[in-house]
Amino acid sequence: MPKVTITGSGDDVIEVDGDAQDEFYFYARDGRQGHLTFSDGTTLEIWYEGDVDVLWRIREGVIAESVVTVDAARPYPGDRAYARDFATVEGQFSWIEVASDGGAGPRRVEVPTRQSA
Repeated sequence: MPKVTITGSGDDVIEVDGDAQDEFYFYARDGRQGHLTFSDGTTLEIWYEGDVDVLWRIREGVIAESVVTVDAARPYPGDRAYARDFATVEGQFSWIEVASDGGAGPRRVEVPTRQSA
């Protein structure tokens, strides 16, 4: 079953790591949110809060077949003024699509199929 971790990085990147890996540019100002949609129908919202302190937040949207765990605001190593949520998603999904309010159109990352031994 595919498993990925979602988080924000700096003030303009959404990271996907795990069985699928990619980085999505996301200008997270003016209240804009990022929207992640998984092929099984699961959705997440991600947004950036911060002027002095940096904080990436993630909220569950629709939970379809996947198991979603959101770990709240862990400090960034070496910088206590910078923290971010991490969301772990595990399920039967074959792609993840990232879109943003007022941004470019959605972009999709495919989840590689695991080969049986």
